Amino acid sequence: MGYPKWGWIPSNNDQIRLQADLTRTFAFWKERFETLLGGVPPSLGKPVAEAETLIERWIVRDPKTGNKVVPRTTAEAKAIAAQNVEVLRKALRVLGSQGSTGVISVPDTSALMRNPDLALYGLALGTNDYEVRLPPTVLTELDQLKDMGIPGVLTWSPDGSTLLAVCHGSSRHPPDQVVLVRP
Repeated sequence: MGYPKWGWIPSNNDQIRLQADLTRTFAFWKERFETLLGGVPPSLGKPVAEAETLIERWIVRDPKTGNKVVPRTTAEAKAIAAQNVEVLRKALRVLGSQGSTGVISVPDTSALMRNPDLALYGLALGTNDYEVRLPPTVLTELDQLKDMGIPGVLTWSPDGSTLLAVCHGSSRHPPDQVVLVRP
């Protein structure tokens, strides 16, 4: 069985710039999306991974792998894109139905640095029943800031069981305020 005889046409400079922006945006979105989805059943996780992979291949347009998934017509491409986006929407609907409120906050590093008191996030979220999830990139960035001696970063409790937000000071000095990041 061979591959289609059609494929992506060469991109001009404007399209390459847009592709680079979209690649970064999708990577940022995907990390947060996967952080939100943590622990979904395989029956949902596998279709989500397949949808993300297809979308990434279409964005990157790698001739080695991307041409294998290029639809023949624009109408066909739109239908395939809609199906894959619906898989992601379904995952979000399932996520939204979890817990009593289904409210999950995924702050980025700058949000945590500006507003490290996670107990106050409930005001902005409109509920006191919420969960905070931190993507790996955020944890890495906070760890780097902590290593540089910048206050207002995360640290672990002395027994290593709880992630804490240190609002002022550092892990070497008693913090002014400590807030639990609920797992």
